[in-house]
Amino acid sequence: MRPSALLITFGILFPQIAFAQKSDPWFPWIAEKAQLVRTKDAGIKEANDSRATLCLQLSDNAKKEDCVSRLDAIIARRTKERDLLLDMIMAATPPDKDRYTQIPPMNATYNKMDAETTEMAQTFHALYNH
Repeated sequence: MRPSALLITFGILFPQIAFAQKSDPWFPWIAEKAQLVRTKDAGIKEANDSRATLCLQLSDNAKKEDCVSRLDAIIARRTKERDLLLDMIMAATPPDKDRYTQIPPMNATYNKMDAETTEMAQTFHALYNH
């Protein structure tokens, strides 16, 4: 999701979340997922910064290409995770409560992806952040 689309999504979503805070027992869950979206955005920014500061400073072209490739994969996965979190938030936000049944499989997919991406990031840091 592009930054402008993300801003539009949050512009539409947050008034609904404010309403939900008063009347919806799902609000704590929605707020937790919204925090995870912010965390994913920070992770994406960090990976983009690492590409410029860490990967491009490597002298060996093969290592530089591997570093950039690994970061690109991490960025792509974190972006998919963020988008999945936004989909779950939208599914749990009024008036879309009829979509609640979609949340458990999306959450399971997110949890699996998040664990795999965390492992990828740990491997990257072990290789390139001595």
